[in-house]
Amino acid sequence: MSSKILPIDIPPAVTYPASTANFSVAMSHKSFDAWFYSNNIMLLLDKDVVGEQGRFAMLEFFPFNCPLVKESEIPSFFYSDPEKIIETLVTFINNRYYVMLEVDSFYIEGTSCYKNYHSWQPVLVYGYESDQFFNVAGFFHNAQYELKKIHFNSVQKAFAAGQDTLEEKFCQCGNTIKLLACRNEFSYYFDLDKVKEQLTDYVESNTPKEYLFQEILDIRAAREFVFGAAIYDVVIQYFEVMSTKKAECDLRLLHTLLQHKIVWEKRIDYMKKSNILSAGVAEKFQETTHELTNKITLAHNKIVRHNLNPRNSSIDMVCSLLAEVKVKELQFGADLLAAIS
Repeated sequence: MSSKILPIDIPPAVTYPASTANFSVAMSHKSFDAWFYSNNIMLLLDKDVVGEQGRFAMLEFFPFNCPLVKESEIPSFFYSDPEKIIETLVTFINNRYYVMLEVDSFYIEGTSCYKNYHSWQPVLVYGYESDQFFNVAGFFHNAQYELKKIHFNSVQKAFAAGQDTLEEKFCQCGNTIKLLACRNEFSYYFDLDKVKEQLTDYVESNTPKEYLFQEILDIRAAREFVFGAAIYDVVIQYFEVMSTKKAECDLRLLHTLLQHKIVWEKRIDYMKKSNILSAGVAEKFQETTHELTNKITLAHNKIVRHNLNPRNSSIDMVCSLLAEVKVKELQFGADLLAAIS
């Protein structure tokens, strides 16, 4: 055993652990930019977010929607002996597989949980060095996604403890090891027609037509969603209710919205560099996307302060900002559709 590190990077959007890890792997693919900026436009929101604080994510930010990465899942009872997890991880990495597994952060240095409390989370192992350290990507200090080195022994303890926790919580079905690898044989080219279709659905708040979305509907059959620009009305309703209750708000809503706007900034830049938009036209759209990003950032920061002191809240301003963003974004969508049609 010596060292091996697979290519990886921080992706353009950081949302939920599974999709973020998936994108980190996909970034080494030659077609990543073309695929990423052709997709990941639609937003969906659980309509009952007000009642149960439902999950909120970008539609195509689910890992099974990325054709650049292949996945397989191996139940960890095949590796139930913690002594073998180091050998197992090294073997997979040597075969060019990235490995995603659940660990107990109590044993992971640099996390807020370290030696404070037990909390399991997924991490992505993408390499090893000098018979001592694994190279790992995950949400560590202050829930920031980062790349770091973790000692073999820490990973071994964290995996064993994480498996015990999962077995206790989930009917002893145990932990799983997910393998990811780039589909280097696959090619993808920027699809302007797909951008038009998704952007039209977003502006009109249509249910997306793509068959991949049907998989999400099938998985969450009991839930009702709203799509595209219509999500702003539900988000505003959610914050108004939480303000009345003087309760802590789910910050993931605004975090995901913020990532969505950042991706739009980067998509316009990609379209300019690819000569899909002229420099002058792109510059005007960049001004708009930058303004949208700033407004969502401001709303995000105000909710952070609200959560610190719910009785001294500025949620009214957050709701006003979101209403402004919706109007501005609808105009942006219509103008961009006209520019690329």
